[in-house]
Amino acid sequence: VTCKETGTGNGGPAPVGRGRGAPSRGRGRGSVTAVAPPVEQLQQMSIQQPSGAVGVRERGSRVTVFRPEGAPADLRGTTGANVKMLTNFFEIRPIHNQPVYQYHVDFNPAIIADSLKLRKALVHKIQCLKDGHIFDGTILYSALKLPKEENEYIVEKRDGETVRIIIKITREVTVEDIQFMQLVNIIFNRIADKHMGLERIRRDYFDPSKPVKDPKLDQHRVHIQLWPGFEFSIRRYDHGILLNVDIKHKILRKDSALNVMNAISSRRGSQSAIKAELIGSIVMTKYNNKTYRIDDVCFDRCPTDKVQIRQALISYVDYYKNNYNISFTDLHQPLLVSRVTCKETGTGNGGPAPVGRGRGAPSRGRGRGSVTAVAPPVEQLQQMSIQQPSGAVGVRERGSRVTVFRPEGAPADLRGTTGANVKMLTNFFEIRPIHNQPVYQYHVDFNPAIIADSLKLRKALVHKIQCLKDGHIFDGTILYSALKLPKEENEYIVEKRDGETVRIIIKITREVTVEDIQFMQLVNIIFNRIADKHMGLERIRRDYFDPSKPVKDPKLDQHRVHIQLWPGFEFSIRRYDHGILLNVDIKHKILRKDSALNVMNAISSRRGSQSAIKAELIGSIVMTKYNNKTYRIDDVCFDRCPTDKVQIRQALISYVDYYKNNYNISFTDLHQPLLVSRVTCKETGTGNRTEKEIHLVPEVCFMTGLSDQMRKDFRVMRDLAQHTKQDPNQKEATLRGFKDTINASSEAKDFLKNWNLELAPVLLEVDGRKLQTEKILSKFPPFPCDPKKESFDNITRKKFVLTSADITDNYLLICTSRDRRSASTFLDTCQRVGPACGIDIGCGHVIEIGTDRAQDYIKAIQDNLNRNPKIIVCLVPNDGKDRYDSIKKLCCVDLGIQSQVLVTKNLDEKKAMSVMTKVCLQMNAKLGGELWYVKIPIKGVMYIGIDTYHDSGSNRSVGGFVASINDICTRYFSKTTWQESKQELITQLESCVKEALASYHNFNNAWPQRVIIFRDGVGDGQLQAVKDIELPSIERGLSALPKTPELVFAVVTKRIQQRFMLKMGNRLGNPGPGTVVDSKVTKANLFDFFLVPQHVGQGTVTPTHYNILEFRTGLKPDHLQQIAFKLCHVYYNWTGTIRVPAMCQYAHKLAYLVGESLHRDPHKALAEFLFYL
Repeated sequence: VTCKETGTGNGGPAPVGRGRGAPSRGRGRGSVTAVAPPVEQLQQMSIQQPSGAVGVRERGSRVTVFRPEGAPADLRGTTGANVKMLTNFFEIRPIHNQPVYQYHVDFNPAIIADSLKLRKALVHKIQCLKDGHIFDGTILYSALKLPKEENEYIVEKRDGETVRIIIKITREVTVEDIQFMQLVNIIFNRIADKHMGLERIRRDYFDPSKPVKDPKLDQHRVHIQLWPGFEFSIRRYDHGILLNVDIKHKILRKDSALNVMNAISSRRGSQSAIKAELIGSIVMTKYNNKTYRIDDVCFDRCPTDKVQIRQALISYVDYYKNNYNISFTDLHQPLLVSRVTCKETGTGNGGPAPVGRGRGAPSRGRGRGSVTAVAPPVEQLQQMSIQQPSGAVGVRERGSRVTVFRPEGAPADLRGTTGANVKMLTNFFEIRPIHNQPVYQYHVDFNPAIIADSLKLRKALVHKIQCLKDGHIFDGTILYSALKLPKEENEYIVEKRDGETVRIIIKITREVTVEDIQFMQLVNIIFNRIADKHMGLERIRRDYFDPSKPVKDPKLDQHRVHIQLWPGFEFSIRRYDHGILLNVDIKHKILRKDSALNVMNAISSRRGSQSAIKAELIGSIVMTKYNNKTYRIDDVCFDRCPTDKVQIRQALISYVDYYKNNYNISFTDLHQPLLVSRVTCKETGTGNRTEKEIHLVPEVCFMTGLSDQMRKDFRVMRDLAQHTKQDPNQKEATLRGFKDTINASSEAKDFLKNWNLELAPVLLEVDGRKLQTEKILSKFPPFPCDPKKESFDNITRKKFVLTSADITDNYLLICTSRDRRSASTFLDTCQRVGPACGIDIGCGHVIEIGTDRAQDYIKAIQDNLNRNPKIIVCLVPNDGKDRYDSIKKLCCVDLGIQSQVLVTKNLDEKKAMSVMTKVCLQMNAKLGGELWYVKIPIKGVMYIGIDTYHDSGSNRSVGGFVASINDICTRYFSKTTWQESKQELITQLESCVKEALASYHNFNNAWPQRVIIFRDGVGDGQLQAVKDIELPSIERGLSALPKTPELVFAVVTKRIQQRFMLKMGNRLGNPGPGTVVDSKVTKANLFDFFLVPQHVGQGTVTPTHYNILEFRTGLKPDHLQQIAFKLCHVYYNWTGTIRVPAMCQYAHKLAYLVGESLHRDPHKALAEFLFYL
């Protein structure tokens, strides 16, 4: 193109596409005149489109058409059933059909191009442009048409100098122009920046003021913060101009790059190790919310070095102190290097730039080809950003529906049909909206502003607004109300106690419908308020109790246990297949009348040491009655007492005076030590979670729960059970009383009515199915279970075992000299019950030892290994843990020999026969003998049970993995895994599955056709993590097979609130074993069902919940329900049904033994034996 040269006006060739003031490359022979044209002279740069070329867009033109020439006029298909869907698009509509005007702006005297901030400030002073404009330093866009083609304005700079601004119209931008789309994108970026309180990080926007708060993440000690945010773009679509919004989350770690470097150095890591760890990582500087990629670590520079900024030398220390008020603790830390490309001042050329540049950030200067490589000190890279990979799941959108965990292969109808129909009541009440109207969500602002941590004051001021008196929920910023305020933005004037007036602006933000997640949260808050304020209940943690109506039982007083029993409720509200349901269960709080000081004095009176006091108290839960709060005791501080002073609200006060002034409590012992409870709380102003110590005075801390002595007293436990274990009729009456209490309170009913809610008058009724009673298969004809209890105790007298292990005399019986008589009882009873069950067991070899010390048992075992015993039986005088652990470690870890430990008190005349029957069955099972099985028609299935236990001896958790290796589930393979403390998820399942498959193949000479997994030990909040971490690991283990087997993965949960009560005419009873419920109280987003597998003699039976996460199989829901019930019969420690499938219980026993006693992996020789029984 031909244009005028700057300063001469001569025409000559110029480069295409060069920015304003682009640098000249110079002229030589045949050189190109390379001065860029002024932008006002080339309003649109035309690019000639070659014939037939596509994909080149002219500036200011319509969008280039990529539709092929042969395409039909109508591009929409017609096949398939019509469905309606929502998208993540919002339509943007021009209100009036008018253009946006593009202007060119000149300044006189001229203002250099890189003074962009000054240029924008001067234009912003023009009054007619105040309402809105977009200005990039030269080109200005406005919806306002200025009066003339060329307009002139005089504005004044800060120093008093006047500047003449000439604004000349250049074109009109219509809705159809590409520039219009760019403008709309800029407009919405400004809204996100300035009006939504979001922080821009690269191209996305996040809200650091509302980080996702999840206590479960804190339990895993991952030290991360999750910022919610949005990614959006605006483009032209068939329907028009659409705003596309997607949810994003920024994962920020709380450790700085300096923390990472110090951790590596503490492990004696080299500089190379530090570079290997950091280079390539993304970090964020919190002082300006910018992210950088670390390209190098500069160990020859530190924060005390100086750098040139605006013609002056300044150290990094002084720069960060002056600009951000940041001080460094380590002045010798190295600097990080990030290489970014930016425009050079005055030239516009792209080149490397310094990392961490805010305004006036330091640079090292430039040399030929050099990189500007000064990084901000790593201590100030406060959070290392972890980018979430594409396709990551498990993050829930705000306001969206509940995450769906129903597996893809699940059938449309998840209900079974097998079994006899039964009618039951549940512990659910239906919650019904009275009218189909939404709840309104508002944003609340205060003027003058009230600091965020003055939550109490904020709530009190909002409560003074008369129209909100009938009911609202306010968290300090967001307000919910069933009342729709008259305007979009409403203003109220209220008065504080000191007479100062505050203006409250309440602006509607959205409507919350019954289908939204927020609605469920609101209903839970509403019922919590009813329990708090209208039912007279006291909240203790998540449950509610009635201290005004303690249970009074003369029998408990006779036992002199000195306890108090508070009745209460545990409830939750969720969405189920039947609708919104309130689930209520009965709870009791056991409070002992003795304080922690009483316990300490009792130990001291027995000449117990400080260690004995700590051993007794640490881990206990105490309650302070003056505020009804519970605390876990983590330590006892013997060097502090109530006369010591503590700082409270900038003042020092003694514990004695504090309790007297605030609670009117006086202490009798001023020298008692203090209890320590460590709690996690938020820091005021930052929101960061920190651990702090709370010191409590033992005299006002009352013990909760039962002591070990109480638990061992059968009479106490029996009398307590009369109240805590209510039968179905008692439970129904108590639940009816809960509902009647709400109905009796006019305030509670009005409160519900104000929120457009009502509680159903009766408990929810459900239909269930009673599966057929199983028959136990053994050496002889099938043995039917008791139809009421589903037990088969009488089988043990019929020589029933399938196969007997060849025990004969090949075992050791080790006991002390004092327990010789118990040893004789053991041997005699063995000879009677063993053959009666069909077990080949003899007298064994009796080894007597002098004392009951662990070392004596260990020495006796080691000295008699030359006898090659198959199993070692140890008779011990009590259940001392150290001795038990030592015996198990030696046998299960070091030697790989089966072992049996038995307390001698269980061999008295009354219990000997029943105890020894179970011991003989255990010994037979441990040595590979098979006891019984049930008929499962489906063949070629490997059943797997998985559970987790937290190791008591270390900071790790142990996972138990048990898999069946034959069709009748009498032989098993087992393996343990290790993970971080308190972590339920198991990451090593791939290797477990591969080893189990190899064991299965060795036993059957074939691979399994189906794999059915029962996972115990995880809650609803971990379902997504199980699906994302454990399932893929299992699938990788199965992928090595020649043909991938069918896969079913079910999460099994025992600790649930749901209860079922069988309708029996006018009375209620427990549903029989084998009762299945798969409707109404199941969830629409899950494939789940409830199974009552066992009989209970007291109280109301607790069902087991099955949640199926994977269902790639030809089986039906009916089949899975029946299989689960059948597998509850084949646990060899119980002649009856248990609550979970046998392999699940075996996995629990394995994890418990390893985590509680062994603390190491068991010997490989035991992998195919039930040594953990």
